[in-house]
Amino acid sequence: MKSWDEKIKDVVVKNVDTDMFDVYFFGSRIGGTNSKWSDYDVAVVGKKGQKLSSLVRFKIEEELERLKVPYKIDLVDFFHVTTDFKNFSLKEAIKWA
Repeated sequence: MKSWDEKIKDVVVKNVDTDMFDVYFFGSRIGGTNSKWSDYDVAVVGKKGQKLSSLVRFKIEEELERLKVPYKIDLVDFFHVTTDFKNFSLKEAIKWA
């Protein structure tokens, strides 16, 4: 049986054009500082600085909701974050695609 991490990864990577975007898993769940109720942090980063379309974001969020993951999932489009946040978050991130 797949872990929540793997199921989340499958949904996001399936719906994102990986020629245009990188996908990362970041935050406390990969840094070992998570509690059992910590959320899942997933970053989508445009390779040329572009943002994720609303339609693709909606489709991903809809499919993630159907997984019934018992934790919050933060899908973060890094087009909308500061450079400092991006650099800090990706420092220890795991690249999914």
